[in-house]
Amino acid sequence: MRRRTVLAGTGAALAGCATVEETVEEAAGPDGHPLAGEATVAVVDRSDSDHDLGALADEAMAFWSDSAARHAGFEVTFRRTGDDPPDVEIEFLDGREDLDGCQQYSSEEVLGCAPLVREGTRIERPLTAEVVARRRPYGDVLTTTQHELGHILGLGHDRAYNEGIGRWNDGEYEAAIPRFERARERYAAIVDHVAAAETAAGAFAGMNRPDTVDRPRLESAFGTLRTVADLTVTAAESMRAAAEAAADGDRQRARDRRDNASGALEELSSIDTPTPADVGRALGLVRELDDEGADAATPGGS
Repeated sequence: MRRRTVLAGTGAALAGCATVEETVEEAAGPDGHPLAGEATVAVVDRSDSDHDLGALADEAMAFWSDSAARHAGFEVTFRRTGDDPPDVEIEFLDGREDLDGCQQYSSEEVLGCAPLVREGTRIERPLTAEVVARRRPYGDVLTTTQHELGHILGLGHDRAYNEGIGRWNDGEYEAAIPRFERARERYAAIVDHVAAAETAAGAFAGMNRPDTVDRPRLESAFGTLRTVADLTVTAAESMRAAAEAAADGDRQRARDRRDNASGALEELSSIDTPTPADVGRALGLVRELDDEGADAATPGGS
């Protein structure tokens, strides 16, 4: 087993807590999501909501039991249980001030918090999804609960693109166009950031001790990140064009552009994207531990 320190947004980190640092244990061998298969869930009601939150939680769990394979890439069946500890705990609260995981990042739009769990991570049970339930419409609480369970299944935030998909699925093609355009602009900015980082990394060639940086590893990481960024731009631009064609009634072109986006996303799903910690290792800034827990040699480091 390897143990590493990573920044939030990779491994298991609190969704919405961009500055939180977490320690993640990775199981050696083939990767897989820790909840794949069957996962037990306990519902804890700490709110004064008038809703039947048990039934609401069941509805949210049923959504992901039906949809996880399509959206998260693996199958999961959620099952209510009284086991201690369960795999997942859904905790309903009265207000934002009660959120324990990422209170400072909650807002009037997103009133919940949950760990973002990626494949290949070892978890400490239970994983807790917090949802503010008091004085909120049933549908809003359900949406937040589904959203937080999505984080636990490894789905992060991509608001503009997801909003575009939502409009597309509802047949609101004109409304989808600007959302896909915003997503494309965001991804294009990431392409520029990766290019700037690659240029900056060129300075290591003139270092007095270039062996302190694993340049092949760094170049490989940047190359993969560039590919990932390019694919996301392709997906967003293709969906923008698909929505535009659909709005104009050109169904064939809309299907072609949608298929192009699907192809980009399929290729994207097959890529093992480098994490900030991977780049840190290449730079010699993050210490690696070998499978036995001893310090692994870092390039030129001590």
